[in-house]
Amino acid sequence: MDRPGRTTPKASGRVARWVHWYNTQRLHCSIGQLPPVEFEARSPAGYDRDPEPEVV
Repeated sequence: MDRPGRTTPKASGRVARWVHWYNTQRLHCSIGQLPPVEFEARSPAGYDRDPEPEVV
């Protein structure tokens, strides 16, 4: 029985397409309803996306 997305190559392709969509096209509310790649493109050069936590 061959169900869509149930074989390894088909599932891998579906996952890869979803990851690409998630990382490049989805709108994200915490960054102003922009896709992540557009937000990054608008960020100033040298912007540190993962700053070191402050040690107190």
